[in-house]
Amino acid sequence: GSVGDDASAGLTRAQRDLIARNPEFRLTPGQAGGSKSLQQMEAKLESQPMTSGVFNEIKDSNQRLINRRVAESIGVRNSNIVDSNVLNQAHERADRVYGMVRRTGNRTIDPDRFINQLDRIEGDYQGLLFANGRPYSVMDSPLVSRLFNYAQSGEATAEQLVDLSSKLGKAARSQMTSGNGDRQLGMALGDVKDIADDLIERGLNGRTQRIFAQARGNYRNLMTLEGRTGIVNTSNGNVSGANLANALAQKDKAGFMLGRNQSPMYDAARLAQAFKPLVGDSGTATRSALPSPTDFVLSLPFNVATRAYTSSPVVNLAARGGDISRNGLLGGLNPNRVRYLPQLGMAAGIGAGGLLSLPQ
Repeated sequence: GSVGDDASAGLTRAQRDLIARNPEFRLTPGQAGGSKSLQQMEAKLESQPMTSGVFNEIKDSNQRLINRRVAESIGVRNSNIVDSNVLNQAHERADRVYGMVRRTGNRTIDPDRFINQLDRIEGDYQGLLFANGRPYSVMDSPLVSRLFNYAQSGEATAEQLVDLSSKLGKAARSQMTSGNGDRQLGMALGDVKDIADDLIERGLNGRTQRIFAQARGNYRNLMTLEGRTGIVNTSNGNVSGANLANALAQKDKAGFMLGRNQSPMYDAARLAQAFKPLVGDSGTATRSALPSPTDFVLSLPFNVATRAYTSSPVVNLAARGGDISRNGLLGGLNPNRVRYLPQLGMAAGIGAGGLLSLPQ
């Protein structure tokens, strides 16, 4: 009838760092303290209509935060969704920036350096690229051959490089998103696009260089989102943090898994991975029959108690104490802890103190 000591309570260092860097991300007391026992209790509360409201609010707030972080990472600000309109805005913004640098003079190309970069890409994807069932080389692409010819001549105009970069980006996206495409080839073409972009950026300076560098990063993030189905639901505008985490772990192991990239989009994916939903999407819990009519009678105090339980003071206390079930908060309020709970009010008596010790 009550939640006892939980040896599993506690957060990892990575989870604590994530919370510190992202204070807007909302947690339940069980998540804040890392207690599996409390999370089981919270899952029960979330699965019942009379107490699910506050948990739905928390999930909705976190989903909007993830969407907003991802939208900003592709160059669209003040958007809580990532739908088809937002993706189009991101592409249009990138096109404008690339168009801005079309007439910025010639670029000198070091043939030896270019060959080394191309060899590295060939090595990274050796044995992974196929076309019509046969091994495929990055150099087999007419677009890559074009860049190779520029390198042999030792120079190219900014306009030539911008045009080539744009076509490489479109080819890479087509390979990664079409049903008959080769995702590995798309990634390889994306790496060659980076070479062209490096050459473009090398001839820029000041504000123009900063704007272009940001646009490059935004476009790279955009390619990640569009490179795999299931990351973005363009109908409702929600980003799947779990699928985004999987994509980043595969595409950028050093940045994501080793923590070398702590940009907002990467952290959004880490938050979704580190603090998974209490109740899954199967619907089993919410379809379960209510234990008895008594639940309906108790719906009002339970709802009040649940909101008090998920309030900031309780979450903060859980985060400081590891497992709030150990210090008496949920086993009959400990007088020494009451000073942390100004919001509980009446709910302290009917709810938080007896919520988990109600006679069955």
